[in-house]
Amino acid sequence: MIESMQMMCAYLDSKSVRYEVIEDRKLIKTGFRAQNTDHIDVALFFDENNAAVAIRSFNYVQFPAAKCDSMYKVCSEMNKQFRWIKFFVDEETNTITLSDDAIIDLSTVGDEVYNLICNIVTIGDEAYPSIMKALWS
Repeated sequence: MIESMQMMCAYLDSKSVRYEVIEDRKLIKTGFRAQNTDHIDVALFFDENNAAVAIRSFNYVQFPAAKCDSMYKVCSEMNKQFRWIKFFVDEETNTITLSDDAIIDLSTVGDEVYNLICNIVTIGDEAYPSIMKALWS
C-alpha cells in the first residue's frame, strides 16, 4: 500500500471511521451519515506518487434519463453556489457525482483529506433538497 493511503487509514482509524481499502486501485471507500440524505458514500483515489488525491461521491443522486437537462441545470447552479466541490452529471449512469481533487502533503494528509471529505458530505447534504426539488418538479 502506498504511504499516503497508509497514513489516511491510520487517520481514519484514529477517528473510528469505517472504511474499505482496495489496494490494487489505490482506493479507500467510506461513507458518512447526513441530515437531508441518509448516507453519502465517498471514494478516495490516491496517486502513486503520494502527491494528490481524487475524492468522489459516485451515484450521489440517480435520476431518470428524461430529467437529464434539469440535472445539468441544477448542477450548474450548485457549482455557482458552492465552492470546494464540483457537481456533474454522468449520462451513462444517469447520476450526479460530487468531485474534488487536491494536492496533498504526507505530513498532513489525514487532516487535509478528512476536511475535504467533510466538505463533500456537508455540501452534498446542503445541496440535496435543491437537487430533489429539481428532480421532482
